[in-house]
Formats: sequence, C-alpha cells, structure tokens
Amino acid sequence: FATRKMDGQKVVIKIRFKPNCFRTREDERSWRHNTEFLLNMPENLGVAKLYEVLEDSKAFYVVMEKVNGMDLFESLEQEGKVSVDFTKDAMRQLLTSLAHLHSHNAVHKDLKLENVMV
Repeated sequence: FATRKMDGQKVVIKIRFKPNCFRTREDERSWRHNTEFLLNMPENLGVAKLYEVLEDSKAFYVVMEKVNGMDLFESLEQEGKVSVDFTKDAMRQLLTSLAHLHSHNAVHKDLKLENVMV
C-alpha cells in the first residue's frame, strides 16, 4: 500500500501494465467507461472507494481505498472453523455491498475470498 501525500490517506495502488493489459481497443474503451462509472458511484461502507486512475506511457495506476483488517481467505485459513454468527454477519455485509453495486448497475467481476475483507 501507499500513503497519499495530500492527506495522509492509506491507499492501494493496482497497476495494469501496457501494452498487453487489453486484448482489443474495445476492451480498453469498456474498461475506461467502467472506471469512470466507478469513480462517480455513491460511496458505501462495504465497497472500497476508487479515488483516481493515473496513466503514463507504461501503465494505468488505479488508486483505491485501503480497507483495514484481513481478507476472508486469511481469516478462514487462520481460524479453521468459524461460528454461525460470524458467517451470518459476513454474508449480510457481503450481500448488502453487492446489492449496493447492483442498485447502481455495477457488478463485481472478481468476487473471491481474497477480495472480501472481514
């Protein structure tokens, strides 16, 4: 992760290297459109905020909110078994976050245990 100089905010920077990050120009156009949409989507506590996307000749730099805690994969790996209450709470939060995305006609294209923070 990194720290934004302007406000000290902890952020995650995902890097998409050029020129092979898109198969076609249409893929790039679609990604740019979706990214612009996400930049303007209303905030929700259960969805990491996309702050900005920077671009240079080598890559795109996607700057996102750093969410504290551990991901669900790590949690399950460490704990082994989890309680019914933990499961209910995690599912409630996940489904609420997905409902927020869907209510704005957005989908999560990489939903996996490693991308769910608990």
